[in-house]
Amino acid sequence: MSGDGAVSPTLRRRRLGRQIRDRRTERKMSGTELAKRIGGINQARLSRVESGKATLTKVQIRKMTEVLELSSEQAELWYELWQEGDQLGWWSEYADVIQEHGEMLAGLESDAAHIRQYIEAFIPSMLTTEEYSHAVVYSSQNTKPSDMARSVEFRMKRQHRLNDPNFRYTVVIAEGALHRHVGGREVLARQLRYLLDTQWTATVEVLIVPFEADVYAAQGMSFEIMEFADPEDPECVFIEFAPTSGFLEKPSELRYYNNMWSVAASKALDVEQSRERIEKVWADLIL
Repeated sequence: MSGDGAVSPTLRRRRLGRQIRDRRTERKMSGTELAKRIGGINQARLSRVESGKATLTKVQIRKMTEVLELSSEQAELWYELWQEGDQLGWWSEYADVIQEHGEMLAGLESDAAHIRQYIEAFIPSMLTTEEYSHAVVYSSQNTKPSDMARSVEFRMKRQHRLNDPNFRYTVVIAEGALHRHVGGREVLARQLRYLLDTQWTATVEVLIVPFEADVYAAQGMSFEIMEFADPEDPECVFIEFAPTSGFLEKPSELRYYNNMWSVAASKALDVEQSRERIEKVWADLIL
């Protein structure tokens, strides 16, 4: 849940989409058939609705509750979810400079109770300085020069989630990220100092996988697992920097990535040792 206590529209859309898919399956109806009976929507659009990436019109949600033969009480619950999911989150103002999965990621992060992340290439966005974030965005081939400033602003705004005392963030970082001179030696030094000075709280846990660790399956990947407080909202995995970049939520996929994260975490130094490793790299940079 976001810091102000409200549930984000992204999570509402995801919940409604999952209920639509479950009810359609229960009624033994294909997506193509349901889309045809609703009207004004095709199977591809319906698939996006069921995955929480798109919404329906007021007429379409009402028609859907009729076609799927919901009780009046359940139909009203769906309508309420639709209304809440049709709102705009803070991330919507950046829709012109970020990809669709970036909007959805920000929306889900704003409601996650606990995020567990594994990352190799960089310091994670949740814990970066503005100048480090700028260097990462500048190096991207997907961001136009005119969009750089607002893309950095979006990345920095995601960090506001850390201000919620009920939110937990646990990240496993491969040591190589501490040595990669993103933005140059001085930018990296300030980034590591920032990590040491400001991000070691009761709700944030940073674990470093040292160079000397044995090989493990998560190497070469970056992903985060989001857990939600409400049991109605199952875990979700976001895979980043990969050809299959996107969101996964099938039970088999969740088991796979939970296992990969746990193994990576088992290879990491503990919290205090991780802090010492970061401090050593920082000290070498400022010599």
